[in-house]
Amino acid sequence: MFSIRIVAIFYTLMGALGWALAHYWAEVDPWVWGEREMTLEFDLALGVGVGLVTVITSNLLERFAEWARALSDGFRELLGEMSFAQIFALALFSSFGEEVFFRGFLQQAISEHTLDGTAGQVLGIVISSVVFGFLHIGADWKTFWPWTVMALVMGAVFGVMFLATGNLAAPIIAHFTINFFNLTVLTMSKESDEP
Repeated sequence: MFSIRIVAIFYTLMGALGWALAHYWAEVDPWVWGEREMTLEFDLALGVGVGLVTVITSNLLERFAEWARALSDGFRELLGEMSFAQIFALALFSSFGEEVFFRGFLQQAISEHTLDGTAGQVLGIVISSVVFGFLHIGADWKTFWPWTVMALVMGAVFGVMFLATGNLAAPIIAHFTINFFNLTVLTMSKESDEP
């Protein structure tokens, strides 16, 4: 059982650190990349769409792949029972904190301050995705390695979304959607397994 307060503090600090490093060290705006205008309807649709496709894919994998079932079982055991408030808080705070830090700061800083043009953008996506992936390592590598791989891939997807839309709205919405629905499904599956 984890504390919503601890989750809120941890991810708020992560987001604040990302924001401060972006502004004062990299001299970039972590929320907006470039001069593009935000189109909330498109960003919302893109975020929810990418999130739902990812959730459906992960649930299909759980049905057909032993490693995906082992990963889900590992998360059920690790997380235990979760209330709606805990699921919502974890999904909300992690999506904001991680996206501000990894995309808003790290990806943008690398892209803007290393190589010029497309090469710098690709390098920013690759490095921020690799760091994001390797920070998603579970307690037991044999069980949680797919989580690391999926985080690496989704880090790249979120990075491309940030680059394409020019703001963090779509990656944050996609990240929230994935975390919220996957955690909800894990909790429902746990409850349905009990007699």
